[in-house]
Amino acid sequence: MNKVADKLVLTEKFSLKTVQIQAALAFLEAAQSSSNQSFFGSFVCRLNQSNGSQKDDWTVFNTALTAQHLNQLLSKAPFNYSVLGGESLPTMIQSASSFLNRSQHNTPAGSFSFWPLGNPYQAKPDLDDTALALSAVHADFYKLDAYGVEVLHHTPTVSHECSPLEAEREELRNKAWELFPPYRYSRGMTLALQSRWVETYPGVFSTWIFQEQSSNNTDPIVIDAVALAHICRYLLDIGSTDIPGLGESLTLLSGLLSHCLERIQSTASLKKAMQSLPLAQWMPYYRSLPHFLSACAALSTPHASSPDLSPKIEAIHKKVSALFVQSLEDDFSNDFTSQLWLWDAAVHCNLTLSSKDLTDLSALQQADGGWPEIEICTDLQGDWRWTSRTVSTVIALNLLSQHNPIPGSR
Repeated sequence: MNKVADKLVLTEKFSLKTVQIQAALAFLEAAQSSSNQSFFGSFVCRLNQSNGSQKDDWTVFNTALTAQHLNQLLSKAPFNYSVLGGESLPTMIQSASSFLNRSQHNTPAGSFSFWPLGNPYQAKPDLDDTALALSAVHADFYKLDAYGVEVLHHTPTVSHECSPLEAEREELRNKAWELFPPYRYSRGMTLALQSRWVETYPGVFSTWIFQEQSSNNTDPIVIDAVALAHICRYLLDIGSTDIPGLGESLTLLSGLLSHCLERIQSTASLKKAMQSLPLAQWMPYYRSLPHFLSACAALSTPHASSPDLSPKIEAIHKKVSALFVQSLEDDFSNDFTSQLWLWDAAVHCNLTLSSKDLTDLSALQQADGGWPEIEICTDLQGDWRWTSRTVSTVIALNLLSQHNPIPGSR
């Protein structure tokens, strides 16, 4: 365990350089669409098909995920904008939010799909992209801290005089009741083959926004655990702690983490557990245990007193922390996707990364300012895989600045 302990000790040998931040932000600006009016403000990702072909793709999913992590970066305080190229960071977020707002569906109102409206590929709305997009668009709302005091989530240009009122936050919660509870699995519904394991978890949120099952519409329901974590995170962030389906979904997430811990007891390796766990069934659109751990670690403890939910979230965080510590026994140097999601999970659980980890991550920054691509999702069959350098770059910036003062900050 000395090796593990050494990796958890942060030293002062690493420092984040201003030139790295500026290069990374320049890369992100270049990756944000400005030429195609339909996709203006979106962040580009790459679609990799099983036949070996690759193409650029502009999706709601990648844009929302990138913007969500940009909001985290912008929320770090103190923050020196002169170091970061003036207002480039909030401008990127504003453009991404504008793109997402233009991508909303009317049925049901306020929902989102994987691709924006007008994309050659059409997709029906789903709760995963809806939660991610809403989280990104509304991240500049004031939220309550642990003491019930409103704190600014980001954007120092917003003053207290024009801050959203509780009525606006209540409007978000009311909208959430319309968007999420109607689309839950209940006994008697038809589950997709890979989601049969959910039969013991009635009440959890579906991944897709489905029509009521009937003799004319028998599309099976698909449940994805990473999507569930995204949905739970958004509902917790806006304070919808009493919404039906949230408690049931948190119970499912905690149960899967327990299965992971049990499997590791027999394999003594997170990497070996990843190879033997039924990830294609648990998370068919992600198939990544580290990504799942990151999504679970990002769940926030309810601001208001919630005797039912708080213990569940605390248990989830403890399990994620235990799995991350176990991952330190494995070598993920040749699997950047897994390594980056694991590091992101650790920081969300308030674990520190070693100076070696930070130095290794810093060294991976490429000549154009971005970091190597990571896999962010897949289609149901696994034939199409989406990879992103915008998501990896923002996560890297967040990790590198987490335990190190941003150059020039007070």
